Amino acid sequence: IKILPFYCMKLYTAEQIHKWDQYTIKNARISSVDLMEKAVLRCEEFILNFIQKNRINTVKIFCGSGNNGGDGYALARRLALAGQMVIVYHVESKRVTSNENQTNYFRLIHESNIQPKLIKSTNDFPNLEKNDLVIDALLGIGGTHPLDELLDGLIKHINNSVAKVLAIDVPSGLPADINEPVDLDNLTIIKANETLTFQIPKTFFLLADAYPYTGNFNIIDIGLLPDFEYDENSSVYYITEELIKQTPFNRPKFSNKGTFGHLLIISGSYGKFGAAVLASQGALRTGCGLVTTHIPSSGNVILQTAIPEAMVSIDDNEKVISKIPSDENYTAIAVGPGIGTDAKTTEALLTWLPSVTKPIVIDADALNIIGNAIQNGQDISFPENCIITPHPKEFDRMIGTCKYSINRLHKQIEFATKYNITIILKGAHTSIAMPNGELYFNSSGNPLLATAGSGDVLSGIISSLLAQGYNTSDASKIGVYLHGKCADVFLSKGKKTMLASDIISMIPELL
Repeated sequence: IKILPFYCMKLYTAEQIHKWDQYTIKNARISSVDLMEKAVLRCEEFILNFIQKNRINTVKIFCGSGNNGGDGYALARRLALAGQMVIVYHVESKRVTSNENQTNYFRLIHESNIQPKLIKSTNDFPNLEKNDLVIDALLGIGGTHPLDELLDGLIKHINNSVAKVLAIDVPSGLPADINEPVDLDNLTIIKANETLTFQIPKTFFLLADAYPYTGNFNIIDIGLLPDFEYDENSSVYYITEELIKQTPFNRPKFSNKGTFGHLLIISGSYGKFGAAVLASQGALRTGCGLVTTHIPSSGNVILQTAIPEAMVSIDDNEKVISKIPSDENYTAIAVGPGIGTDAKTTEALLTWLPSVTKPIVIDADALNIIGNAIQNGQDISFPENCIITPHPKEFDRMIGTCKYSINRLHKQIEFATKYNITIILKGAHTSIAMPNGELYFNSSGNPLLATAGSGDVLSGIISSLLAQGYNTSDASKIGVYLHGKCADVFLSKGKKTMLASDIISMIPELL
Protein backbone atom coordinates (compact mmCIF):
# COMPACT_ATOMS: atom_id res chain seq x y z
CA ILE A 1 0.00 0.00 0.00
CA LYS A 2 1.33 3.41 -0.95
CA ILE A 3 1.36 5.68 2.10
CA LEU A 4 0.31 9.26 1.53
CA PRO A 5 1.90 12.39 3.02
CA PHE A 6 1.12 13.58 6.54
CA TYR A 7 -1.55 16.00 5.39
CA CYS A 8 -3.74 13.15 4.15
CA MET A 9 -4.17 11.52 7.55
CA LYS A 10 -7.85 12.52 7.84
CA LEU A 11 -10.31 10.03 6.42
CA TYR A 12 -13.49 11.36 4.89
CA THR A 13 -16.99 10.23 3.97
CA ALA A 14 -18.02 9.86 0.33
CA GLU A 15 -19.77 13.23 0.55
CA GLN A 16 -16.64 14.91 1.93
CA ILE A 17 -14.47 13.37 -0.78
CA HIS A 18 -16.83 14.84 -3.39
CA LYS A 19 -16.41 18.22 -1.69
CA TRP A 20 -12.62 17.73 -1.85
CA ASP A 21 -12.87 17.10 -5.59
CA GLN A 22 -14.90 20.28 -6.05
CA TYR A 23 -12.52 22.26 -3.82
CA THR A 24 -9.57 21.16 -5.97
CA ILE A 25 -11.38 21.89 -9.23
CA LYS A 26 -12.17 25.42 -8.03
CA ASN A 27 -8.90 26.35 -6.34
CA ALA A 28 -6.43 24.53 -8.62
CA ARG A 29 -8.34 25.83 -11.64
CA ILE A 30 -8.56 22.40 -13.21
CA SER A 31 -11.60 20.97 -14.96
CA SER A 32 -13.33 17.87 -13.68
CA VAL A 33 -12.40 16.01 -16.88
CA ASP A 34 -8.73 16.96 -16.51
CA LEU A 35 -8.74 15.85 -12.87
CA MET A 36 -10.23 12.55 -14.04
CA GLU A 37 -7.44 12.27 -16.61
CA LYS A 38 -4.82 12.74 -13.87
CA ALA A 39 -6.40 9.92 -11.90
CA VAL A 40 -6.40 7.64 -14.93
CA LEU A 41 -2.76 8.39 -15.73
CA ARG A 42 -1.81 7.31 -12.20
CA CYS A 43 -3.85 4.13 -12.58
CA GLU A 44 -2.42 3.29 -15.99
CA GLU A 45 1.10 2.49 -14.77
CA PHE A 46 -0.19 0.11 -12.11
CA ILE A 47 -2.52 -1.65 -14.54
CA LEU A 48 0.15 -2.09 -17.24
CA ASN A 49 2.42 -3.74 -14.66
CA PHE A 50 -0.47 -5.91 -13.48
CA ILE A 51 -1.20 -6.99 -17.07
CA GLN A 52 2.42 -8.01 -17.62
CA LYS A 53 2.77 -9.80 -14.28
CA ASN A 54 -0.46 -11.79 -14.71
CA ARG A 55 -0.10 -12.50 -18.45
CA ILE A 56 -3.36 -10.83 -19.34
CA ASN A 57 -4.55 -11.17 -22.93
CA THR A 58 -7.61 -8.93 -22.99
CA VAL A 59 -8.79 -6.07 -20.79
CA LYS A 60 -12.59 -5.90 -20.48
CA ILE A 61 -13.82 -2.66 -18.96
CA PHE A 62 -17.39 -2.35 -17.69
CA CYS A 63 -18.62 1.24 -17.48
CA GLY A 64 -21.65 2.75 -15.79
CA SER A 65 -23.25 6.12 -16.45
CA GLY A 66 -21.57 8.16 -13.70
CA ASN A 67 -18.07 9.53 -13.16
CA ASN A 68 -16.73 6.06 -12.36
CA GLY A 69 -17.79 5.03 -15.85
CA GLY A 70 -16.02 8.13 -17.15
CA ASP A 71 -12.84 6.88 -15.43
CA GLY A 72 -13.38 3.58 -17.23
CA TYR A 73 -13.71 5.16 -20.68
CA ALA A 74 -10.62 7.32 -20.13
CA LEU A 75 -8.66 4.31 -18.91
CA ALA A 76 -9.78 2.25 -21.93
CA ARG A 77 -8.46 4.96 -24.24
CA ARG A 78 -5.12 5.13 -22.44
CA LEU A 79 -4.64 1.35 -22.39
CA ALA A 80 -5.60 0.99 -26.06
CA LEU A 81 -3.12 3.71 -27.05
CA ALA A 82 -0.51 1.80 -25.01
CA GLY A 83 -1.07 -1.24 -27.26
CA GLN A 84 -3.37 -3.34 -25.07
CA MET A 85 -6.31 -5.36 -26.37
CA VAL A 86 -9.29 -3.57 -24.84
CA ILE A 87 -13.03 -4.26 -25.03
CA VAL A 88 -15.41 -1.77 -23.45
CA TYR A 89 -18.95 -2.48 -22.28
CA HIS A 90 -21.50 0.22 -21.57
CA VAL A 91 -24.24 -0.89 -19.18
CA GLU A 92 -27.69 0.49 -19.91
CA SER A 93 -29.00 2.35 -16.89
CA LYS A 94 -31.80 4.66 -15.76
CA ARG A 95 -29.21 6.73 -13.92
CA VAL A 96 -28.37 10.16 -15.30
CA THR A 97 -25.24 10.18 -17.44
CA SER A 98 -22.67 12.66 -16.13
CA ASN A 99 -21.03 15.25 -18.39
CA GLU A 100 -17.59 13.79 -17.61
CA ASN A 101 -18.84 10.36 -18.61
CA GLN A 102 -20.12 11.63 -21.96
CA THR A 103 -16.92 13.54 -22.67
CA ASN A 104 -14.72 10.51 -22.11
CA TYR A 105 -17.13 8.26 -24.02
CA PHE A 106 -16.73 10.37 -27.15
CA ARG A 107 -12.96 10.76 -26.65
CA LEU A 108 -12.68 6.99 -26.52
CA ILE A 109 -14.52 6.57 -29.81
CA HIS A 110 -12.68 9.33 -31.66
CA GLU A 111 -9.14 8.81 -30.36
CA SER A 112 -8.89 5.01 -30.12
CA ASN A 113 -11.57 3.81 -32.54
CA ILE A 114 -13.10 1.61 -29.84
CA GLN A 115 -16.87 1.31 -30.02
CA PRO A 116 -18.31 0.31 -26.61
CA LYS A 117 -20.64 -2.68 -26.63
CA LEU A 118 -24.04 -2.09 -25.10
CA ILE A 119 -25.28 -4.36 -22.33
CA LYS A 120 -29.06 -4.10 -22.03
CA SER A 121 -29.97 -7.67 -20.99
CA THR A 122 -28.37 -10.78 -19.52
CA ASN A 123 -27.96 -12.09 -23.08
CA ASP A 124 -25.32 -9.39 -23.61
CA PHE A 125 -23.06 -10.57 -20.77
CA PRO A 126 -19.70 -11.55 -22.32
CA ASN A 127 -17.67 -14.66 -21.59
CA LEU A 128 -14.89 -13.90 -19.13
CA GLU A 129 -11.78 -16.03 -19.47
CA LYS A 130 -8.87 -16.90 -17.22
CA ASN A 131 -6.49 -14.51 -18.98
CA ASP A 132 -8.95 -11.62 -19.03
CA LEU A 133 -8.68 -8.60 -16.76
CA VAL A 134 -12.07 -7.20 -15.80
CA ILE A 135 -12.00 -3.54 -14.77
CA ASP A 136 -14.98 -2.47 -12.69
CA ALA A 137 -16.01 1.11 -13.49
CA LEU A 138 -19.72 0.61 -12.91
CA LEU A 139 -20.58 2.60 -9.79
CA GLY A 140 -17.53 3.61 -7.74
CA ILE A 141 -17.88 5.69 -4.61
CA GLY A 142 -21.30 7.03 -5.60
CA GLY A 143 -22.93 3.62 -5.92
CA THR A 144 -25.96 2.91 -3.78
CA HIS A 145 -28.32 0.03 -3.16
CA PRO A 146 -30.71 -1.35 -4.21
CA LEU A 147 -29.18 -2.15 -7.61
CA ASP A 148 -31.36 -2.60 -10.67
CA GLU A 149 -31.82 -6.17 -11.91
CA LEU A 150 -29.39 -5.85 -14.85
CA LEU A 151 -26.54 -4.45 -12.76
CA ASP A 152 -27.16 -6.98 -10.00
CA GLY A 153 -26.93 -9.80 -12.53
CA LEU A 154 -23.81 -8.41 -14.18
CA ILE A 155 -21.92 -8.12 -10.89
CA LYS A 156 -22.83 -11.72 -10.04
CA HIS A 157 -21.70 -12.78 -13.53
CA ILE A 158 -18.31 -11.10 -13.00
CA ASN A 159 -17.92 -12.60 -9.53
CA ASN A 160 -18.66 -16.11 -10.83
CA SER A 161 -16.01 -15.84 -13.55
CA VAL A 162 -12.37 -16.96 -13.45
CA ALA A 163 -11.08 -13.58 -14.70
CA LYS A 164 -8.91 -11.28 -12.62
CA VAL A 165 -10.90 -8.27 -11.38
CA LEU A 166 -9.66 -4.75 -10.67
CA ALA A 167 -11.95 -2.06 -9.23
CA ILE A 168 -11.55 1.66 -9.82
CA ASP A 169 -11.84 3.72 -6.60
CA VAL A 170 -14.47 1.55 -4.86
CA PRO A 171 -15.74 -1.93 -5.84
CA SER A 172 -19.24 -1.42 -7.18
CA GLY A 173 -21.85 -2.00 -4.49
CA LEU A 174 -19.47 -1.67 -1.54
CA PRO A 175 -20.26 1.07 1.01
CA ALA A 176 -17.42 3.57 1.33
CA ASP A 177 -18.50 4.84 4.76
CA ILE A 178 -18.96 3.28 8.20
CA ASN A 179 -21.93 5.33 9.35
CA GLU A 180 -23.89 2.31 10.52
CA PRO A 181 -23.60 -1.48 10.72
CA VAL A 182 -24.49 -3.26 7.47
CA ASP A 183 -25.19 -6.87 6.50
CA LEU A 184 -22.90 -7.39 3.51
CA ASP A 185 -24.21 -10.91 2.90
CA ASN A 186 -27.42 -9.40 1.58
CA LEU A 187 -25.71 -7.01 -0.84
CA THR A 188 -24.41 -7.65 -4.35
CA ILE A 189 -20.82 -6.35 -4.50
CA ILE A 190 -17.94 -6.73 -6.93
CA LYS A 191 -15.22 -9.04 -5.58
CA ALA A 192 -11.97 -7.51 -6.80
CA ASN A 193 -8.45 -8.88 -6.65
CA GLU A 194 -7.10 -5.32 -6.60
CA THR A 195 -8.68 -1.93 -5.95
CA LEU A 196 -7.13 1.36 -7.03
CA THR A 197 -8.64 3.95 -4.71
CA PHE A 198 -8.16 7.69 -5.09
CA GLN A 199 -6.20 9.91 -2.68
CA ILE A 200 -7.06 8.29 0.67
CA PRO A 201 -8.25 4.86 1.78
CA LYS A 202 -12.01 4.68 2.13
CA THR A 203 -12.73 3.96 5.78
CA PHE A 204 -14.63 0.75 5.12
CA PHE A 205 -11.57 -0.66 3.29
CA LEU A 206 -9.75 -0.83 6.62
CA LEU A 207 -12.10 -3.45 8.07
CA ALA A 208 -11.93 -7.21 7.61
CA ASP A 209 -15.49 -7.18 6.22
CA ALA A 210 -14.35 -5.32 3.11
CA TYR A 211 -11.33 -7.46 2.19
CA PRO A 212 -13.25 -10.13 0.19
CA TYR A 213 -14.44 -7.30 -2.06
CA THR A 214 -11.46 -4.91 -2.27
CA GLY A 215 -8.66 -7.49 -2.32
CA ASN A 216 -5.39 -5.58 -2.05
CA PHE A 217 -6.15 -1.87 -2.15
CA ASN A 218 -3.67 0.63 -3.53
CA ILE A 219 -3.86 4.35 -2.82
CA ILE A 220 -3.49 6.51 -5.93
CA ASP A 221 -2.51 10.12 -5.27
CA ILE A 222 -4.47 12.13 -7.85
CA GLY A 223 -3.35 15.54 -6.59
CA LEU A 224 -6.31 16.75 -4.55
CA LEU A 225 -5.28 19.95 -2.76
CA PRO A 226 -3.90 19.19 0.72
CA ASP A 227 -5.08 22.42 2.36
CA PHE A 228 -8.67 21.11 2.16
CA GLU A 229 -8.04 19.31 5.44
CA TYR A 230 -7.52 22.52 7.40
CA ASP A 231 -11.19 23.44 7.20
CA GLU A 232 -12.83 20.01 6.86
CA ASN A 233 -13.50 18.11 10.07
CA SER A 234 -13.23 14.38 10.57
CA SER A 235 -13.10 12.13 13.62
CA VAL A 236 -11.43 9.29 11.69
CA TYR A 237 -7.70 9.28 10.94
CA TYR A 238 -5.03 7.18 9.24
CA ILE A 239 -1.75 6.81 11.13
CA THR A 240 1.16 7.47 8.76
CA GLU A 241 4.90 7.61 9.30
CA GLU A 242 4.78 11.37 8.82
CA LEU A 243 2.31 11.64 11.71
CA ILE A 244 4.49 9.54 13.99
CA LYS A 245 7.53 11.68 13.21
CA GLN A 246 5.72 14.73 14.59
CA THR A 247 6.27 13.33 18.11
CA PRO A 248 10.01 13.25 18.89
CA PHE A 249 11.77 10.41 20.64
CA ASN A 250 14.32 12.35 22.69
CA ARG A 251 17.21 11.03 24.81
CA PRO A 252 18.71 14.07 26.58
CA LYS A 253 22.47 14.10 27.16
CA PHE A 254 22.25 14.58 30.94
CA SER A 255 19.79 11.78 31.65
CA ASN A 256 19.84 8.54 33.60
CA LYS A 257 17.73 5.40 33.78
CA GLY A 258 15.33 7.13 36.14
CA THR A 259 14.69 9.77 33.50
CA PHE A 260 12.97 7.21 31.30
CA GLY A 261 10.54 5.78 33.79
CA HIS A 262 10.02 2.65 35.86
CA LEU A 263 7.52 0.15 34.46
CA LEU A 264 5.74 -2.57 36.43
CA ILE A 265 4.73 -5.57 34.32
CA ILE A 266 2.38 -8.16 35.82
CA SER A 267 2.79 -11.19 33.61
CA GLY A 268 3.26 -14.91 33.33
CA SER A 269 2.04 -18.16 34.86
CA TYR A 270 3.37 -21.69 34.94
CA GLY A 271 4.09 -22.65 31.31
CA LYS A 272 3.62 -19.09 30.05
CA PHE A 273 6.68 -17.23 31.30
CA GLY A 274 7.68 -16.50 27.71
CA ALA A 275 4.96 -13.83 27.67
CA ALA A 276 6.64 -12.08 30.60
CA VAL A 277 10.04 -12.28 28.90
CA LEU A 278 8.73 -10.85 25.63
CA ALA A 279 6.79 -8.01 27.25
CA SER A 280 9.81 -7.08 29.39
CA GLN A 281 12.21 -7.17 26.46
CA GLY A 282 9.83 -5.11 24.33
CA ALA A 283 9.60 -2.49 27.06
CA LEU A 284 13.35 -2.20 27.59
CA ARG A 285 14.13 -2.13 23.86
CA THR A 286 11.65 0.73 23.49
CA GLY A 287 13.69 2.78 25.93
CA CYS A 288 12.13 2.34 29.36
CA GLY A 289 14.76 3.05 32.02
CA LEU A 290 13.69 0.40 34.53
CA VAL A 291 11.42 -2.61 34.31
CA THR A 292 10.19 -4.70 37.22
CA THR A 293 8.27 -7.82 36.24
CA HIS A 294 5.95 -9.41 38.79
CA ILE A 295 5.67 -13.18 38.22
CA PRO A 296 4.81 -16.43 40.06
CA SER A 297 7.82 -17.67 42.01
CA SER A 298 8.58 -20.63 39.70
CA GLY A 299 9.52 -18.20 36.91
CA ASN A 300 12.31 -16.45 38.82
CA VAL A 301 15.24 -18.31 37.22
CA ILE A 302 13.66 -18.07 33.77
CA LEU A 303 13.25 -14.28 33.93
CA GLN A 304 16.62 -13.57 35.55
CA THR A 305 18.36 -15.73 32.96
CA ALA A 306 16.45 -14.69 29.85
CA ILE A 307 16.47 -10.97 30.55
CA PRO A 308 18.99 -9.94 33.23
CA GLU A 309 18.26 -6.26 32.54
CA ALA A 310 14.82 -6.60 34.18
CA MET A 311 14.19 -6.75 37.90
CA VAL A 312 11.84 -9.41 39.26
CA SER A 313 9.06 -9.16 41.81
CA ILE A 314 8.13 -12.59 43.17
CA ASP A 315 4.54 -13.58 43.87
CA ASP A 316 3.78 -15.74 46.91
CA ASN A 317 2.23 -18.36 44.64
CA GLU A 318 4.47 -20.70 42.69
CA LYS A 319 2.38 -21.06 39.54
CA VAL A 320 -0.06 -18.14 39.23
CA ILE A 321 -0.37 -14.47 40.14
CA SER A 322 -2.18 -14.29 43.47
CA LYS A 323 -1.31 -10.78 44.67
CA ILE A 324 -0.32 -7.63 42.80
CA PRO A 325 2.06 -5.07 44.34
CA SER A 326 1.17 -1.40 44.87
CA ASP A 327 1.93 0.90 41.96
CA GLU A 328 3.35 3.76 44.08
CA ASN A 329 6.98 3.19 43.05
CA TYR A 330 6.28 2.98 39.31
CA THR A 331 5.46 5.41 36.51
CA ALA A 332 3.32 3.02 34.44
CA ILE A 333 1.92 -0.53 34.47
CA ALA A 334 1.25 -3.38 32.03
CA VAL A 335 -0.89 -6.31 33.13
CA GLY A 336 -2.14 -9.47 31.47
CA PRO A 337 0.29 -11.29 29.16
CA GLY A 338 0.32 -14.97 30.10
CA ILE A 339 -1.31 -14.58 33.54
CA GLY A 340 -4.12 -17.07 32.85
CA THR A 341 -7.59 -16.90 34.38
CA ASP A 342 -7.11 -18.92 37.57
CA ALA A 343 -9.52 -18.04 40.40
CA LYS A 344 -6.69 -16.61 42.53
CA THR A 345 -5.50 -14.44 39.64
CA THR A 346 -9.04 -13.31 38.88
CA GLU A 347 -9.64 -12.24 42.47
CA ALA A 348 -6.26 -10.50 42.71
CA LEU A 349 -6.78 -8.53 39.48
CA LEU A 350 -10.36 -7.41 40.15
CA THR A 351 -9.49 -6.44 43.73
CA TRP A 352 -6.40 -4.48 42.69
CA LEU A 353 -7.75 -2.73 39.58
CA PRO A 354 -9.77 0.02 41.36
CA SER A 355 -6.66 1.09 43.30
CA VAL A 356 -4.51 1.79 40.22
CA THR A 357 -3.34 5.39 39.96
CA LYS A 358 -0.71 5.16 37.18
CA PRO A 359 -1.12 4.93 33.40
CA ILE A 360 -1.83 1.31 32.52
CA VAL A 361 -2.00 -1.13 29.61
CA ILE A 362 -4.42 -4.03 30.12
CA ASP A 363 -3.92 -6.96 27.75
CA ALA A 364 -4.52 -10.65 27.08
CA ASP A 365 -5.75 -12.74 30.03
CA ALA A 366 -6.44 -9.63 32.12
CA LEU A 367 -8.99 -8.69 29.46
CA ASN A 368 -10.46 -12.19 29.52
CA ILE A 369 -10.91 -11.89 33.27
CA ILE A 370 -12.59 -8.50 32.88
CA GLY A 371 -14.71 -9.82 30.00
CA ASN A 372 -15.93 -12.74 32.10
CA ALA A 373 -16.77 -10.35 34.94
CA ILE A 374 -18.77 -8.09 32.62
CA GLN A 375 -20.64 -11.05 31.14
CA ASN A 376 -21.48 -12.17 34.69
CA GLY A 377 -23.03 -8.80 35.45
CA GLN A 378 -20.24 -7.32 37.56
CA ASP A 379 -19.70 -3.56 37.48
CA ILE A 380 -16.24 -2.77 36.14
CA SER A 381 -14.53 0.59 36.35
CA PHE A 382 -11.27 1.22 34.55
CA PRO A 383 -8.43 3.39 35.94
CA GLU A 384 -7.69 6.80 34.47
CA ASN A 385 -5.16 6.86 31.62
CA CYS A 386 -6.05 3.30 30.70
CA ILE A 387 -5.31 1.51 27.41
CA ILE A 388 -6.75 -1.91 26.64
CA THR A 389 -5.37 -3.98 23.76
CA PRO A 390 -7.79 -6.77 22.82
CA HIS A 391 -7.85 -8.88 19.69
CA PRO A 392 -11.38 -9.35 18.27
CA LYS A 393 -12.26 -12.47 20.29
CA GLU A 394 -11.03 -10.89 23.54
CA PHE A 395 -13.12 -7.81 22.81
CA ASP A 396 -16.18 -9.90 21.97
CA ARG A 397 -15.94 -11.48 25.42
CA MET A 398 -16.40 -7.98 26.81
CA ILE A 399 -19.16 -6.67 24.52
CA GLY A 400 -20.85 -9.79 23.12
CA THR A 401 -20.22 -11.63 19.84
CA CYS A 402 -20.16 -9.54 16.66
CA LYS A 403 -20.80 -11.16 13.29
CA TYR A 404 -19.20 -8.32 11.35
CA SER A 405 -16.14 -6.22 12.09
CA ILE A 406 -18.11 -3.05 11.31
CA ASN A 407 -20.48 -3.86 14.19
CA ARG A 408 -17.49 -4.46 16.45
CA LEU A 409 -16.00 -1.13 15.39
CA HIS A 410 -19.13 0.77 16.41
CA LYS A 411 -19.12 -1.00 19.78
CA GLN A 412 -15.41 -0.20 20.16
CA ILE A 413 -16.13 3.51 19.85
CA GLU A 414 -19.11 3.28 22.23
CA PHE A 415 -17.11 1.30 24.82
CA ALA A 416 -14.16 3.73 24.71
CA THR A 417 -16.37 6.76 25.31
CA LYS A 418 -18.52 5.02 27.94
CA TYR A 419 -15.56 3.92 30.10
CA ASN A 420 -13.24 6.85 29.20
CA ILE A 421 -10.46 4.53 28.00
CA THR A 422 -8.37 4.01 24.88
CA ILE A 423 -9.12 0.76 23.03
CA ILE A 424 -6.56 -0.72 20.64
CA LEU A 425 -8.42 -3.39 18.64
CA LYS A 426 -5.67 -5.49 17.10
CA GLY A 427 -5.70 -6.80 13.55
CA ALA A 428 -4.84 -5.69 10.03
CA HIS A 429 -5.11 -1.86 10.16
CA THR A 430 -5.40 -1.99 13.95
CA SER A 431 -8.02 0.54 15.08
CA ILE A 432 -7.58 2.82 18.09
CA ALA A 433 -10.70 4.31 19.65
CA MET A 434 -10.04 7.32 21.87
CA PRO A 435 -12.17 8.39 24.87
CA ASN A 436 -13.31 11.48 22.92
CA GLY A 437 -14.76 9.36 20.10
CA GLU A 438 -11.88 9.82 17.65
CA LEU A 439 -10.81 6.76 15.68
CA TYR A 440 -7.37 6.00 14.27
CA PHE A 441 -6.44 3.23 11.83
CA ASN A 442 -2.86 2.01 11.50
CA SER A 443 -1.11 1.94 8.13
CA SER A 444 1.84 -0.29 9.08
CA GLY A 445 2.04 -4.05 9.60
CA ASN A 446 1.52 -7.27 7.67
CA PRO A 447 0.60 -10.93 8.35
CA LEU A 448 4.08 -11.66 9.75
CA LEU A 449 2.68 -10.24 13.00
CA ALA A 450 0.31 -13.22 13.26
CA THR A 451 2.72 -15.10 15.48
CA ALA A 452 2.76 -16.21 19.12
CA GLY A 453 3.93 -13.46 21.49
CA SER A 454 3.45 -10.57 19.06
CA GLY A 455 0.79 -9.02 21.31
CA ASP A 456 3.00 -9.41 24.39
CA VAL A 457 5.69 -7.36 22.66
CA LEU A 458 3.12 -4.71 21.74
CA SER A 459 2.08 -4.44 25.41
CA GLY A 460 5.71 -3.93 26.35
CA ILE A 461 6.21 -1.25 23.70
CA ILE A 462 3.12 0.79 24.59
CA SER A 463 3.57 0.55 28.36
CA SER A 464 7.24 1.52 27.94
CA LEU A 465 6.15 4.71 26.18
CA LEU A 466 3.67 5.42 28.98
CA ALA A 467 6.44 4.95 31.56
CA GLN A 468 8.61 7.42 29.63
CA GLY A 469 5.91 10.09 29.91
CA TYR A 470 3.99 9.84 26.64
CA ASN A 471 0.25 10.33 27.03
CA THR A 472 -2.14 7.49 26.24
CA SER A 473 -2.98 8.88 22.79
CA ASP A 474 0.63 9.24 21.62
CA ALA A 475 1.76 5.99 23.27
CA SER A 476 -1.02 4.10 21.47
CA LYS A 477 -0.38 5.58 18.03
CA ILE A 478 3.42 5.37 18.22
CA GLY A 479 3.39 1.91 19.74
CA VAL A 480 1.01 0.40 17.20
CA TYR A 481 2.79 2.01 14.24
CA LEU A 482 6.27 1.03 15.49
CA HIS A 483 5.15 -2.57 16.11
CA GLY A 484 3.76 -2.86 12.58
CA LYS A 485 6.73 -1.11 10.98
CA CYS A 486 9.09 -3.66 12.52
CA ALA A 487 7.20 -6.36 10.63
CA ASP A 488 7.25 -4.30 7.42
CA VAL A 489 11.03 -3.90 7.54
CA PHE A 490 11.42 -7.60 8.32
CA LEU A 491 9.25 -8.46 5.31
CA SER A 492 11.27 -6.10 3.09
CA LYS A 493 14.34 -8.19 3.87
CA GLY A 494 12.68 -11.14 2.15
CA LYS A 495 11.55 -12.94 5.30
CA LYS A 496 8.40 -15.07 5.04
CA THR A 497 7.90 -15.78 8.75
CA MET A 498 8.81 -14.00 11.96
CA LEU A 499 9.17 -14.65 15.69
CA ALA A 500 7.96 -12.18 18.28
CA SER A 501 11.58 -11.78 19.37
CA ASP A 502 12.39 -10.62 15.81
CA ILE A 503 10.06 -7.65 16.38
CA ILE A 504 12.07 -6.75 19.48
CA SER A 505 15.34 -6.87 17.54
CA MET A 506 13.99 -4.30 15.01
CA ILE A 507 12.84 -1.71 17.58
CA PRO A 508 16.12 0.22 18.19
CA GLU A 509 16.81 0.60 14.47
CA LEU A 510 13.35 2.01 13.78
CA LEU A 511 13.32 4.32 16.80
